[in-house]
Amino acid sequence: LRKKQQMMEEARQEEEASIQRQESQKRATIEHEYQMKAQLEKEKIEYELKRKLEMKMQEREIMKDMIKIKQQERRKTLKEITGSTLTTVGQGMQDFIREPKAMFQLGTFAVCVYGTMKLLQVAIAGTVGVVMAKYSKPTLLRETSRLYAKNPIFLPFAWSKRAITQRVKSSEKRLLEG
Repeated sequence: LRKKQQMMEEARQEEEASIQRQESQKRATIEHEYQMKAQLEKEKIEYELKRKLEMKMQEREIMKDMIKIKQQERRKTLKEITGSTLTTVGQGMQDFIREPKAMFQLGTFAVCVYGTMKLLQVAIAGTVGVVMAKYSKPTLLRETSRLYAKNPIFLPFAWSKRAITQRVKSSEKRLLEG
């Protein structure tokens, strides 16, 4: 009976050892599978990142090329426009200079514009003088010492007359004083 129990005990121990080996193999297999899955996921993510990075780099290169092409076309267009504009202006200037009548008309126009500007300056100065003469002094002084006329053309003569009389009076005072 003891032998039987001993054999059963050995069988049970062998069976437990076998079960433990199987469980450890299962655990090792599961752990290996988990590591393989993790490694595959990691490789998959790395591959996706590399692919995205390559796509972005290609897109960036394409955009750079497109920008370069657009800039070249723009420069070429501007060069052509500038060249045609300068050619047209130069041709027009040559035609204009070749005609003495047009040059005379241009000179006449320039003299007229200059004369108009000077006349406008004089008119503005006269208007300012009339306004200042009328509104710059208090009312009592304005009414007692009027130096504006109803005819604005007469004003320069009145101003010059007043300036001369003031100089004469000041020179008389200087002579009397000494």
